[in-house]
Parts: sequence; structure tokens; C-alpha cells
Amino acid sequence: MAEDAGQRLGDVDRKLDAIMKRLDMIEQVLLLSGEYPFLASAVRGMRRGVALYSEPIKALERLTAARKLLRQRAALKDELSQTIIGILALKGPQNISQITRQVEVVRGKASRRIVRERLKRLAETGALREAAGSGHRYEIVE
Repeated sequence: MAEDAGQRLGDVDRKLDAIMKRLDMIEQVLLLSGEYPFLASAVRGMRRGVALYSEPIKALERLTAARKLLRQRAALKDELSQTIIGILALKGPQNISQITRQVEVVRGKASRRIVRERLKRLAETGALREAAGSGHRYEIVE
């Protein structure tokens, strides 16, 4: 059931990305032609409207992946690992400092060293990976 929901969310996300790309291309053509600036503005508004749906869907995908991870792996049963996975599921890719601050909010205390060690262990078990882009940000493996 959860896998089916995750798959459907992935399908919706891919379709929204395709719509965003097409709207972006239409907007660029309209801007380059210069004939219909009001249409380019309308397309930009549509693109912003579609973008409003994108982030909640990505968050739902992360939550689905986190739920699946927590059900499958016995190594993730400790409170800190579950807290870290929950943070990444809700917030998306985060660096060690951001995760430590969020863990502190949830648990009342957090050691950056302990969080870093736990992140490395979770990455070694395949639950997390370093996110693409600049810096050392971690994300849930889907």
C-alpha cells in the first residue's frame, strides 16, 4: 500500500516537473518574441501556481521513504536515528549544523559530534546519502 502511494506520488511529481519545464519554455518563447508580454506574465503566474504543489508532494515522498526505512531497518530503532530521519523527511536535505539545531529543538539537547557520527553510521547502512550540490548535506535514500 505504502509503495503504491509512493509510486503515485513519484508519478505526480514527474508530471508536475514536466509541466513546469513546458511552462518555462512557453514563457521564454513569449518573452523573446516580445509580442505578448501579458501572456508571458500569465504563464509565469501559472508556473508559480504549479510550483505550490511541488514542495508538498516532495515532502510526502520524503515522508513515505522515511516510513519505509523505519519499518525495514532494525538499526534505525534508536531515538536519535528516528529523530534525524524525521527531520530529513520533513525538511529535505540538510547539513550537519541544521540537523543538530533541529535535533536540539526536538530533544532539548544535541551534540554536533554525536549527530555527525550518527549521520555517518546511517549513511554507511544505506539509509542516508550525501545530497547533490554544494556542501555536505544529507538526504533520505528512497
